[in-house]
Amino acid sequence: MSFLRSLFSGVSGLRNHQVMMDVIGNNISNINTIGFKSARVSFSETFAQILRGATQPSGESGGTNPIQVGLGMNISSIDTIFTQGNLETTGQVTDLAIQGNGFFIVKKGGKNYFTRAGSFRFDANGNLVDSATGAIVQGKMADASGLVPPGAKLEDIKIPFGQKSPAKATSVIKLTGNLNAGGVPKGNILRSARLYAVEDGNSDVNDLLATGSANTMITGMISGSTTVTVQDGTKIKTYTYVSKDGGVGDGNFHTLNDLIKEINNDFAGSLFASIDSQGRVVLTSSVDQTVLISSNNRNFESALSGLNGNYSSNSNKLSDKFSHVARADDLLINLRDAQGNDLGLVAGDTITIDGKVGGKAIST
Repeated sequence: MSFLRSLFSGVSGLRNHQVMMDVIGNNISNINTIGFKSARVSFSETFAQILRGATQPSGESGGTNPIQVGLGMNISSIDTIFTQGNLETTGQVTDLAIQGNGFFIVKKGGKNYFTRAGSFRFDANGNLVDSATGAIVQGKMADASGLVPPGAKLEDIKIPFGQKSPAKATSVIKLTGNLNAGGVPKGNILRSARLYAVEDGNSDVNDLLATGSANTMITGMISGSTTVTVQDGTKIKTYTYVSKDGGVGDGNFHTLNDLIKEINNDFAGSLFASIDSQGRVVLTSSVDQTVLISSNNRNFESALSGLNGNYSSNSNKLSDKFSHVARADDLLINLRDAQGNDLGLVAGDTITIDGKVGGKAIST
């Protein structure tokens, strides 16, 4: 009987190792199969036959181990190994591969199937299908704008032949490249903050910088809409900002000098306006009176607010300092920084500019 038991154990090993060889052979035969995943065989020991049971220790002797004979082995499992394979370029635009976890879904005979094989092509009806089985690849189709709607359902992936996309102008172009490592480095172009210069009264009021009460740019001046109202003890006059002034007496202005001329024309004998060397509007009263200047442009009204108040005879008041963006014809001594502060340059100052051209130092 024990001889037969040994034969049965050996036969179980032969039979089950034959299954292992079958699995290995299948792995080798599918070495070039698209999307194939190899398998492995795991073995387990068969329950042993007990010839004598174990005994527990007694007061005079120790316990004994059981006597048992193994009856061979079984196949525990055959597992598919889902390790990521190598991706290869096939030259076929419809061939697809999955990097990482997941499966393609294909449909045939009303049933969905999962596969890792991505050898696809388009059939005569425009369906994307599996090349071997003809199963239709499933997915979520984009709408006319190229976006997949939220909640879109799985359906046949289909691209009708002859379908055209409407032409659309290019909105963004990205260009990349590498600099020549052996090229001669060029100098950096550095830009300082914007420079301003003392306003002489001849610049457009819009975009002037006001320093004092306003401390901001005069912006939002609208031609034909923005106004300035001046009133003394006896008279009220309103002047309108325009893109081009027609002359004194039309009630319009484009520059500070235009506004000054209108005030001097309408309030002759009562008020006299001018602009000083610091770019401020100077308002002088020839009599005792109260003057109020207002505007529907908040920044401009704030810049002129220093002219408001009670005047005694031959007294004057000053507005904010006005500055315009520096021009090529402005004198260096009239330049100001971005906050409207004078740079402090005077005649006789020396300006030195240092730098490098092609790595060679220069100084001017």
